[in-house]
Amino acid sequence: MKIRVIILAAACLCASVATSANAAPSTSMDHRTAFGGGHAYYHPPRYHEYRLDNVKIIASFDERAGAVFGDVTNTITTIHPSTTYVDFDSADLHYSFVGDPDGQELRYQTFGETLRVFLPKPAVVGTTIAVETRYTTHPTKGVYFVRPDSYYPDRPWEVWSQGEMVDNHFWFPTYDWPDEKATSETIVSVPEGQTVVSNGRLAHVIHNTSKKTVTYDWIESVPHSTYLISIVAGTFAQWTDRLGKLPVTYYAPPADRAKVAYDFRATPDMIAFFQQFNDYPFPYEKYAQSAVVDFTYGGMENMSATTQTSTTLHDRRAELDGDSEGLVAHELAHQWWGDLETMQDWGQVWLNEGYATYYEALYRGHAHGEDAFDMDRQGMMDDVFNEDVRVRHPIVTEVYGDPIDLFDADGYSKAGLVLHMLRTVLGTDEYRKSQTAFLREYATKSANTQEWEASVERTTGQDLHWFVDEWLYKAGFPEYTVSYAYDEAAHVIHLTVDQTQSTAWNTAAVFTMPIAIETQTADGKSATTTVNDDSRTKTFDIPSASAPAMVLFDPGHNILSKVTFKKSDPELEYQMRHASSVLDRLEAAQKLIAIRKPSAAQIAGASWFLEHERFDDARAAIVDSLDNLAPDTRAHDALRRALDDPSAHVRSAAAAALSDFKSDPQTVADLARLAASDPSYATTAASVTTLAQYDAPDISAILARALTEPSNNRVIASAALHGYAIVEKNGAIALEERYATYGAPQASRNAAIGALGSIGKGDEHVTAFLTSLLGDPNFRTNFALFRALGQRADPKAIPALERFAKTTEDVRLRQGAQAAVATIEAMTRRPTKRP
Repeated sequence: MKIRVIILAAACLCASVATSANAAPSTSMDHRTAFGGGHAYYHPPRYHEYRLDNVKIIASFDERAGAVFGDVTNTITTIHPSTTYVDFDSADLHYSFVGDPDGQELRYQTFGETLRVFLPKPAVVGTTIAVETRYTTHPTKGVYFVRPDSYYPDRPWEVWSQGEMVDNHFWFPTYDWPDEKATSETIVSVPEGQTVVSNGRLAHVIHNTSKKTVTYDWIESVPHSTYLISIVAGTFAQWTDRLGKLPVTYYAPPADRAKVAYDFRATPDMIAFFQQFNDYPFPYEKYAQSAVVDFTYGGMENMSATTQTSTTLHDRRAELDGDSEGLVAHELAHQWWGDLETMQDWGQVWLNEGYATYYEALYRGHAHGEDAFDMDRQGMMDDVFNEDVRVRHPIVTEVYGDPIDLFDADGYSKAGLVLHMLRTVLGTDEYRKSQTAFLREYATKSANTQEWEASVERTTGQDLHWFVDEWLYKAGFPEYTVSYAYDEAAHVIHLTVDQTQSTAWNTAAVFTMPIAIETQTADGKSATTTVNDDSRTKTFDIPSASAPAMVLFDPGHNILSKVTFKKSDPELEYQMRHASSVLDRLEAAQKLIAIRKPSAAQIAGASWFLEHERFDDARAAIVDSLDNLAPDTRAHDALRRALDDPSAHVRSAAAAALSDFKSDPQTVADLARLAASDPSYATTAASVTTLAQYDAPDISAILARALTEPSNNRVIASAALHGYAIVEKNGAIALEERYATYGAPQASRNAAIGALGSIGKGDEHVTAFLTSLLGDPNFRTNFALFRALGQRADPKAIPALERFAKTTEDVRLRQGAQAAVATIEAMTRRPTKRP
């Protein structure tokens, strides 16, 4: 499952996963929060009453009323002697029949989120039992209904499910936990003209002319966890590609047929790559991807039938700024890692999400080169470092509040980096061999970390518990302080490595890791030595025929760590120009201008990098470092030159960064040109916002044009709404409220809501307007409201936020509302008077 960063960031004051039982008290300089505000508790393994063999779902809907009519048969095999009843997970389902498929009713009772069915007589071990249930429900989770209304008459009719984490039992009864696997059949009837997409192969399509309905019968023969059972129904355009005999099909709203064919076009190549890298063929009958409206995640890896947000669809012009490749690769990687082999419980979520995150980066490297792979890893490291500021916890933990807490940067990015470090330790060939063996051993099964470790050790013949313990069962990462001195007489580099990380929050005092040290002399001769660092302080002697021009500690940044390594400007210049990894080149350029007032030579070095570095995302990254130097005119000049960079990533970053510098006529003219004619939507949008920050001449005309200019997901109109808030301040309240109101273009509503977070401070009307929108049908709009209300810091919003938190069924929305309350309280708390 791909969770958009925007969703997680909204709940930044809600603690992510942390093992509070093992957490050390925070120090005066450590402001991390304990897990879930202290609401974490131990989740033991789930007790098994039976083995789930098959789930057969027959369903239809009242799309106007949001109702599900279900007839579901769960087939089980008993595993305990004298089984007298069986329990199924079931929430708010109203039963009209519970019995066997022959029509014999069985006694049952419902309590909490459980359906208990009593057997007519005790069953012995190995008895196969089929329990049929007929019911109706108006689900609050699990199945979602998208429909037009008077405000959005063009919104399509869609029905789609979302089972992860444990929401499928809100629309059908079953065993709703990842450690059981069963085959399934999904038979869904919809109005004629609609299409149903589900797991497995399409067995039948039956048209009922009298009822004007069509019924789709999908059968998934590969056993899978029940949270992966999925349906998508609606009027879709369909595009079918192939990889050999495997059908690869894309579904999207009819208007987006051309977009989905273009945006998902790399899917067959991705399947081929993952088959080769995993040494395991694609395991299902087909692969479908459906882009649906108002999806609450980026994507969900339902077995053989991924669901994705329609907001990922874009035209070709938008691809200058970004693409769907990462999302598509992430969900596809799950088809092996998470679907075929599945985590045993939510505390093992890294076995799903860590793999999908890392393999997404692997495909990026396959398709675009090593620099792209490295920059993806840098993004993963940044995710970990950003989250670590507020919470630190082990990747593997059974102590959490809600499963969603585990879907954070540790479960995704840090876990992905752990796999990369394992690959670094083992070597690529041994890594791939061990992972293929694990995949084959646990195909159609669930696994935990201990089983994963044992499998890898069997394949490699290595004891890897030291690695597993420090990276998966303990928290944090090493913090290295590195220095060296060259002994000219002995022709040796004495390199000293100190590990300085705190041991708070169950962090390892020592991370034992093999570390590569690369040296290069002025004549271009390089050598790499691997040392084993296994203590808090250690000095290594590394041969070098002459004084090194470059010393790289962990070249390519393969170890998740923070490194302090002071180098001279000549060393940094050399590294920036000669290091083979983009991460080492970028690091050198950033360090050259890390001080507040860099010299002319240091600025010149960073400018050289901005103009000559071959990888565009690295050039965009140095833009952010130059931005930190505002109002330095030399940095300003370098950024203005970057407005003509061939990469839209660099141009848009530079246009945004210039908002922190003083305006001048030439910069205004350059930005006005980009705002009017740049082919990149993002560059146009950033230029509009910066021109607003400058209060440039003709800004009113620029904003008016931008507000109506067509763009992907209305990014230019959104920039205009931010611009109006900057230029007109409180005078823009009426405009922003008009564009924030339900019924306004959805793609820019959140921008207008965000603008209302920054203007009209103290205006009770604005706070009342924003709180009136809480509970908006659009999931992401609620998070925009949480951020805006938190930014306004008006205590009058707290009662509405607290009411919303108590009534919403979605734990993410509840946490977001609670985080907004915490933000308001923190920002309005009066400082304690000191004696």
